[in-house]
Amino acid sequence: MKLGYIAIDEGTTNCKVLAYSQDGAVLAEASRTLTLRNPAAGHFEQDAAEILSAVDDALAQLLADLPDLQVRGISISNQRESVVVFDCATATPLTPVIGWQDSRTTHACQHLIDAGWSDTFRAATGLHLDPMYSATKMAAALDLAQGSITATTRVGTIDALLITHLTGGATCATDPTNASRTLLYNIHAATWDPQLCEVMRIPMEALPQVRASNSIFGTYGGTLERLAGVPVVGVLGDSHAALYGQHCSEGIGKVTFGTGSSIMIPTASAQVATSPVDTTIGFTLDTKVTYAREGNVLAAGAGIDTAADLLRFPSGKDLVAAAADTATTPLTYVPAFSGLAAPWWDRDAVGLLVGLRRDSTNAQVARAVIESVGHQLADIVDVVRAEGTDLALLRADGGLTRSPLFVQATADILDVAIETADQSDISAYGAARMCATGLGELAEFDSGSVAYTRFEPHIAHSQRQQSRRQWRDAINRSRTAA
Repeated sequence: MKLGYIAIDEGTTNCKVLAYSQDGAVLAEASRTLTLRNPAAGHFEQDAAEILSAVDDALAQLLADLPDLQVRGISISNQRESVVVFDCATATPLTPVIGWQDSRTTHACQHLIDAGWSDTFRAATGLHLDPMYSATKMAAALDLAQGSITATTRVGTIDALLITHLTGGATCATDPTNASRTLLYNIHAATWDPQLCEVMRIPMEALPQVRASNSIFGTYGGTLERLAGVPVVGVLGDSHAALYGQHCSEGIGKVTFGTGSSIMIPTASAQVATSPVDTTIGFTLDTKVTYAREGNVLAAGAGIDTAADLLRFPSGKDLVAAAADTATTPLTYVPAFSGLAAPWWDRDAVGLLVGLRRDSTNAQVARAVIESVGHQLADIVDVVRAEGTDLALLRADGGLTRSPLFVQATADILDVAIETADQSDISAYGAARMCATGLGELAEFDSGSVAYTRFEPHIAHSQRQQSRRQWRDAINRSRTAA
C-alpha cells in the first residue's frame, strides 16, 4: 500500500488530477478537457456541471490506475477570478461559470472608477478596479440567478464550488489567495470587507467562509468509496500554488505561462500605494501571510494560438518553432484582444501587428509573437524594480516552458535569469505541497529533489533597449488606435 496525496488542478481548458508520493514524486495523472464558450463578444463562460463531472471522472480514473494508493489528503489548485453561483447544500450550480478573461463588466468597473471608488478598493484589496477580478462578475452572476436565490445560495470562485462538491455540501469555503482576487477581501484585516460588498451589491451572507491555505477544509463526502473520510487539505489559486511549489521567497519570483500569464514576486508586507502593479496574498500558513506583487497578462498562450490560426500554423507549438529561423525581428505584435492589464489597465487597447512589410516573413512574425509575452511581462518587471522590489530570478512553469527558444527569448527581454523545473504541473505540485504542509508532513515531501534548467539573458543591452523602444511605440499605437 502506497501513501500519497491527490492534487486537483482545475484550469481553464482542462482538469488534471495528479497523485504524488510522500516525497513529492508523481505517481500517476488523469485529465479531462473542458469546454470554453464565447457566447458574445467579450463573454467567456464554462459549464460548472461539466467541471464537476470532469473532476469526478478524473479522480475515478486516477484511483483505478493506482489500486494500492492510500490517499492522505486531497488538495486543490484552481483557475482564479472565475465565478459561479451555486447551492451550498447540494453543490448544484445555478449559473454558468463567468471566466476570468470575461470583460462584460468593463462598463461597470468604469462607472465605479468615474464615481471615485478606485482608491478605496485599492487601499483595502491591493487591486485595480478591473473586470478580470471577480466582484463585478459576481454581481452579474447573481443577476443571472434571480428567481433561484435562496438562503443556501452562494457566489464564489471555483475552489468554493469544488470544496462544497468534494465535502458533499458539508463545507462551503475558500482560501485567502482566491478571496484576495475578488476585490471584496480586505488583505490587511483578513476578512470580507462590508463596505466593498455593499458597493458591489454582494450580500456578505452569500460569500463562502475564508480559511487559511493550509487548512483542513473538511472530509470527502462524494461517491468514490476509496476517498471516504479523506481530508480536503490545501487550497490555492493556481498561480499561488505555483509560487508555493516553486519555493519562492523575496528576490525569487515565479511566472506562469498559460492562456494568460501571471508574474508574482513575494514581499514581506502589503505594498499598496499607487503602483500600477497590484499587491495580492501569495499564500497563508495558519495566520502567517506571505504577500506578493503580481502582474497579469491577458494573452500569453492565447496570443500565440490566435496568431498560429491566422498564419495557418497547425498549432501554437509549430509557430514557436518557426521563430527559430530568425534571431531578431523588425515587427511587433501586441495581443490586446481584451485590452491590456498591468501596468496599463486599458481595456480599450486593441491588438496590432506593427512594422509589416512586403518582404516580412512568417519567421519574423513568429518571433514577434513569442517576444510579445516577454515584453508584456517586462512592462510589469520594469515597474516593480523601479519601485524597489528585488528580482534576481524567475522560476517558470506552464506549457510554453517546454520550448527552450521561448524561455530564452523571454529571459533576454526581461533581463532576468529564468529557471524551469523538471517537475511539470507545478500548480498541482504546489497544491500537493500545501496538503503535506497542512498535515504536518512537509519535511518528507520536500526530501525529494526538483532539478532546474537555467536560462541566463545573453543579448546585448543595446539590442534589448531597441526591442523595448519598438514595443513601447507599438503599445502607444495600441492604446490610441481605438
